Amino acid sequence: MTVATRRGQASRTCRWCGGVGVRAGRKFCKRACAVAGRRLWDPATRFWRYVRKSDGCWLWVGSINHRYGWLVVRGRKVRAHRFSYELAYGLIPVGLLVLHRCDNPPCVRPDHLFVGTQTDNMQDMLRKGRCGGVTKAVAR
Repeated sequence: MTVATRRGQASRTCRWCGGVGVRAGRKFCKRACAVAGRRLWDPATRFWRYVRKSDGCWLWVGSINHRYGWLVVRGRKVRAHRFSYELAYGLIPVGLLVLHRCDNPPCVRPDHLFVGTQTDNMQDMLRKGRCGGVTKAVAR
């Protein structure tokens, strides 16, 4: 929101405290207001801000690390596809991974995700030919 000042220049108001004088390109008047304002955001609300839905995959457009999206929830770094799965289906059982049916790491569409073990993940990789030319697992 902008407010007129004496010099005719527009001055913005702080989203947290309502104070006047927020610099252009900013949302808060000082760091304390920014921290307080961010704490109020629900993790699910922040999550959906960075999802671009389409007919196919729903792509995560927020922070990416090693091809997978991530966000910080309650001070912990969480992969976006795991957060999406938990929003849709509940907690992920201990020891299981969240796998992609679509083989698209930034995809967070819940019906493209399923849980499985690391063995399931490797078998899925072999079935889909994503293993660099290896056609079957080598027993040791």
